[in-house]
Amino acid sequence: MPRDQSACDKNKAGLGISISLALCCAAGLIVCGAVIARPVLETGSLSFREANCTTITSYYTGQKPRCSCGKYCHSWYPCVRVLVQYVPASLLNTTARLAVMFDTEGGLEGGRSAAEDRQCATRPCSGDHGDAALTRFNASYGPGRAYGCLYSPDDPGFVILTRLFTWNAMFHSMLWTSIGTVIFAALSVYFGLKSKTETAPEGNSTGIRMSENDKK
Repeated sequence: MPRDQSACDKNKAGLGISISLALCCAAGLIVCGAVIARPVLETGSLSFREANCTTITSYYTGQKPRCSCGKYCHSWYPCVRVLVQYVPASLLNTTARLAVMFDTEGGLEGGRSAAEDRQCATRPCSGDHGDAALTRFNASYGPGRAYGCLYSPDDPGFVILTRLFTWNAMFHSMLWTSIGTVIFAALSVYFGLKSKTETAPEGNSTGIRMSENDKK
């Protein structure tokens, strides 16, 4: 009995750990899909090409989107819209094109279809309402500033400053969380079945002993 009880306890512990890890991997898969894969796929940022941008104008739209800056921290930031002219790096002799600028594909995903006063070039969320971050941003990308950027040949009306995620980042984030989910889900099934098979004989032997006592 002590040995059977010990084996049963180990299986239950293994089952609990496997279920917990499977749930963690599944949650990680959902987060990676929402944070990494969705912006990359919806904006097509992997196909963006290099260009040379110059800011024409930037202005505060008057909107103040709310945001969460951490646990028990809620803030807002003033929306800054930035218009640029850009020339594709591979076509330096072509006519400059006009576009709306966003800092990353994450900003482009939400801002591309938004109203003009909601097309915020950057979204600094902090206790000071993004004041320090916006000061640095305006100093680097204010009117007349030239810098490298990325544009989409399929949607030339928008550019981004930098690509946050590469193909490898998206692939590996989805791959390993998917593998972890499958492995730990399989282990959960294994430990669950093993627990049932090891507790079944104990119940049968008890039943036999009871029937023998009844005969006496």
